[in-house]
Parts: sequence; C-alpha cells; structure tokens
Amino acid sequence: MDKHASHARIAFAFAVASAVYSLSAFLGGGQYGGLARWAALAFALAFLSLKRNMERTPLEASAFLVLVVFIYLLPVFSGYDNIGGKDWDQIESTYQSIKNTVLVYRQLPLWNPYLCGGTVQLAYPGAGFPTPFIITHLLFQVPHAVKINLILYLTAAAIGCYLLSKELKLTTTGAIMFSLTFALSGYFAARIGVGHMVFMSLFFLPYILVFLWRSLKNIRYAPPAAVFAALYICEAHPYLITNLVVFLSAYAVFLSLTGLSQKSLPNTKTILRPIACALVIGILSVLLASVKIMPAIYFTGWATGHRATGGGFNLPIILDALAKGTPTQHPHQWGWHEFNGYIGPVGLMLAFLGMWATIKDRRLSALALTLVVLVVYSFGDNSPIPLWGFFHSLPFFSVQHIPSRTIGYIVFILALFSGVGLTRIERRNRLVACMLLAVSVILLFLANGTLIETAFNTKPMSDSNRWNAVFYQTVGEKYGMYDTVAANKGVLNCYAPGGLRSRNAKSPANQGYNGEAYLTGKGTVETVVFTPNEVRVNVRTDSQNTLVLNQNYQAGWNANGKPAKNTRGLVSSDVSPGEHTVFFTYTPPGFRLGLGLTLAGILASLALWKTNVQFI
Repeated sequence: MDKHASHARIAFAFAVASAVYSLSAFLGGGQYGGLARWAALAFALAFLSLKRNMERTPLEASAFLVLVVFIYLLPVFSGYDNIGGKDWDQIESTYQSIKNTVLVYRQLPLWNPYLCGGTVQLAYPGAGFPTPFIITHLLFQVPHAVKINLILYLTAAAIGCYLLSKELKLTTTGAIMFSLTFALSGYFAARIGVGHMVFMSLFFLPYILVFLWRSLKNIRYAPPAAVFAALYICEAHPYLITNLVVFLSAYAVFLSLTGLSQKSLPNTKTILRPIACALVIGILSVLLASVKIMPAIYFTGWATGHRATGGGFNLPIILDALAKGTPTQHPHQWGWHEFNGYIGPVGLMLAFLGMWATIKDRRLSALALTLVVLVVYSFGDNSPIPLWGFFHSLPFFSVQHIPSRTIGYIVFILALFSGVGLTRIERRNRLVACMLLAVSVILLFLANGTLIETAFNTKPMSDSNRWNAVFYQTVGEKYGMYDTVAANKGVLNCYAPGGLRSRNAKSPANQGYNGEAYLTGKGTVETVVFTPNEVRVNVRTDSQNTLVLNQNYQAGWNANGKPAKNTRGLVSSDVSPGEHTVFFTYTPPGFRLGLGLTLAGILASLALWKTNVQFI
C-alpha cells in the first residue's frame, strides 16, 4: 500500500473517531465536544491533503463530504431534545400536526385542526408535504427529526454539487471546494439559525442542473430533472419557487444565446434546444407536483404578496453578505438572515478566478450571465434596471416578499465558480489548492458555525408529551405552538397562518365558547369521532337548527356529502328536528384534479424516459 494512502486512511479514521466522541459529548453534555469537533475537522483536512488520485475513488470523496457536513452540524446535537426558537416553532408544530394526522389518526394530512383554529395542511404553502423528508418525522420525535434532516439536506447539497462538478470535469479538490462552499454557506446557516426550513429546498438545485445538462444531449434526462424540480416545489414556499423559475428561464435563454457563438454554425433546433428542454422540465415538474399545487392555488389564489421596502442589496451590502458575513449597515427590518450568503473571501476570490475562464464553456458562460441577472434582480429598487419590480407585478410572482432572497442562487453560482477557480490552481500546484481549501472551510466553520450553535436552545415544556385523548382548542402561546400540538390541542394564537383570511374558532378561555361542536339553538350534541379530516356528531333537536364545528370554515368541508355551510366563519350544517348523525369530511378543492394531473405527469415522465432520443 502507498505510504500516503496509508496515512490518509489513518487520518480519516481519527476524524471519524473524533467526530463520534464529539457527538457523544454534545448529546451527553460532556466536556470537550467542541474541541473534539475541531480535531475531527483537522484530521479530515489532513486526509484530503494526503489522499492522492481521489478522482478514481469517488466514494471516498463522497465519504469525505458527508463527514465534513456531519462535523459542521455537530453543535445542533448539544440541544438534541430542544426545539428551535423564532420560526422553528411554526415549522415544528406543522411537522407535529402532520405526524399526529398520519400516525394517530391514520389519515392523509389534508386538514390541520391544530393551528389558528383550523387551517389547510396539504394546501399550506411550505408545509414540507409531500416530500420524502417527512419520513424522518414519522420515525423520530420532531425535535430529533429536524436535526437529522438538516444533516440529510446539507449532505445532499454537497453530494449534488459533487455530481455536477464531475459533469464539468473539475478536479477532486475543486469539486470539494464547490460542494462545501455551497453546503456550508451563510445562506443555509442563517436560515437554520432562524428556522426557515423551507429554504433548505435549494439543495435540489444541483440535481436539477445535472439532468438539465444531460437532457441537452438526450431528452430522456428531462424527467429526472422534473422529479427534482417537483420535489423542490413541494418542499419550498411559493416565493422560492418563483426564484427557481427566474433562474431556469434566464439560464435556458443564455444557454441558447451562447450557442450562437459556437464556431460551427448552429441550426435553429440546436439554438432553441435549451429553452425547449427547460420548458419540458417545467411542464413535467408542474404536473408531478400538481397534487400540491392545485389545492394551494385554490387556497391562496393569485394573491399579491407584501412588497417590503429596503429589502434589496446594494454593492456594499452584497459584499458584506458574501465576504464578511456580518453587516456594515443593516437596511432591512426582518434581519440579516435575509441577506447572509457568506462564502468567505477565499471562496469569492476563487469564484472570480473561475469566471475569468468561462468563455470556453457554453454552460459556464450562461451561468455567469445568469449571475448578472440575479444580482440585478436582488438589488430590487436599488437597481437602475427595474427587474424586481417587473416580475413582482406579474401574476404568481407577486407572492415574492423581498428581492434579497435570491441570494441562495447567487451563492450557488459563485460556489460553482470557486470550484472552477480552485481546479485551475490545483492543475498547477496541488499543495496550494489544498491549503486554500482548508482555509476556506475553516472560515466557513468559524463564521457560520455560531449561527447553527444557537438555533436550538429552547427546552420543550414538561407536559408537552402528555397526549390529550379529547381534542380541544386553547388560546396558546404564539411561540409555544409545538408543545400544544404535541399534546393534541389546538392553538388559536398561532404564527404564520399562511393564506388563512379569518380566524373564528374559540377556546374555553374565550367568551362565547360553546364546545368543539354545538347547536345554535336548543338540543344536544355528542362528538362520536374526531379526526383531522372527519368529524362525526350525533345530534338531537326538536326544531330546525344549525350544527357548528369549532373549526375555521374553508371550502372543501362537506356535511353528509353536501357542501358545509359557513356560520360566522365556522364549519356548520343545517339539521332538521329529530335524531341525526352528521358526518363532516374535508377534501381540499383541487385535490382530485391535482392527483389526476400528478398521475398524468408520472405516465408522461415514464414515456419520455423510455424514448431515449439522443441529440448530436
């Protein structure tokens, strides 16, 4: 065995051992967890510098990326049982409501009776369902599942970038630079710090781009790109989906335009192929995600979002966001997390070096031009070109909140070019390349690690796991929703109601509370069955009456197979004199149509995958 290879294996083993010790220390409250974490990183970087010819062993490179991401996120396990602060409460309560619905009531999460007096679940923007990552919440307690998913998200981001770098034939060090600059960037760290879980969906982007590039040669790769785009749609919030549309549209157009500069005269089909492939991917992704999209459209409509002022970058702010990680000036009321995209001075320098040689590669040239568009877009009202204002005036795009949220795409492109830049250096001097990579990773740990360390510092209430057999509404605390939902109680004082336009349910603490099901006139009621999507009530009345559920009214509720009534903003049904059993059921408007379109998208994707049409 080669001596360098032997030493590299030893370094990797020590890195794993140090990471395991650090994990046990964080979980058990032991000492030296932080020190062991830094030791694990040092051994991992030593492995990288000692390992030669890693291009031949991509599994080792992938293992290195997984290990570094794991080391990076170790601090979240110091509060393994803790719930997050800020927006984490809203996110974790949503996950818990899905878990209650699926595991306890054995139903699809269509209606959420727990938050705000009752609201939609499937149609809720950014609910994180349906996606594969909900499985961890079904298998583990929500506070644990969130932390496990963070590792899965950032690992997937790193691996996706590594796969994309192989399409570009970057060296291993360049590929790792790209992968870690993106996965460990301030964009993800800042969002973890404040509980913006939906922003993690950007990790799908490298996979979409990999298969978009492959579809330019063979259209059968359009369906895999569409699958990842559909997962992005289901995981993300509408204003993040609009950013993906802007990115892919601009990139497809620039790919077509850069084709005009090729030495051989391209024909019309060749020029338009990127746009055509992007359209196919877009159509398929919308079809595949229709089971989520259609109910969401019925719920929110094409409502205009709030356009915040001062939410755009300017040159000093974007340089602070990318190279400094902290603001020299603080222009926006929502906080620095809306701007942070720290990749460090080394990453930024390497990105500019990488862009210097993009003219020879059509894919990279188009990315550089797309970066310019995204930067102009992110400047918002600070830009002399009113790109943000134009898009914000369009249907659907009006849901966008502030232009700085395109920073994730800017970070992604710059991270890619940093890998290209380091590849150029490595081909001249590997030792220098390894040193630059090590410095960059350490800076990312130092700058962004503190954001992660403080994310989960709230202990759950002692009675949060006391399950109430009988569901009822409570006033609750605005930032104590998770504990209430975990106890099978509703919380009226909720945060981020989404597109919910009115809240009318009451709790026993409110004046006018008459129970979770009641008659407006004389009579008796008995709730026989209560589940999120179905409520069965026995009624006895001597006169014409109205049965009311203490749940906010939304279209989609039915009573005995007929549309339910809206009584003072609550779900209700007329009942005639006598004894009756009333079945209230909820199915989101657009659900059946969306399900049919999703099935059509699956069939179309399978058919296109089998075509195997190769382009020259």
